[in-house]
Amino acid sequence: MKKIIVLDTSAFIAGVEPQTFEECWTTNKVIEELRKSINENIKLRVEIGISSGKLKIVDADDIKIDTNDDLSDADLSVVSLAYKYKDKAIVVTNDYGIQNACKRLGIRYISAGEIGIRKILKWFYVCSGCGKKFDRKVDICDVCGSKIKRKAKAVKGVENA
Repeated sequence: MKKIIVLDTSAFIAGVEPQTFEECWTTNKVIEELRKSINENIKLRVEIGISSGKLKIVDADDIKIDTNDDLSDADLSVVSLAYKYKDKAIVVTNDYGIQNACKRLGIRYISAGEIGIRKILKWFYVCSGCGKKFDRKVDICDVCGSKIKRKAKAVKGVENA
């Protein structure tokens, strides 16, 4: 069975070269993010990958994911594409949110030069001023007005495969 390599934005930022694969896929939303980059080397790698035929742009309908991972539209597009081809897909990402969503959905993933997650993560949000905890993303604390930071806690008893 031929494997489908799916690259997210962080894979390109980490220096993954699409030409090193027989073929790899990404999504239009990832390409849009990368084209906004000020790093000309990243843009060049993407354009060479596309023009050489090694990098294919493939989209899938976004799936509903309720994992508390605060995924961007580009992140969700990568996870959705990998989920559509779940038996064959391997996502290359350094993004812990994507890794966490993949783990929960049974999608294989590898890190692009970084250490990946070892356990499923549950995200929570903490006020940088007063320490109040929030279950969902908010920008400003309703108690003291300080900025909110996202933090992760490992889910006990669930190891990464």
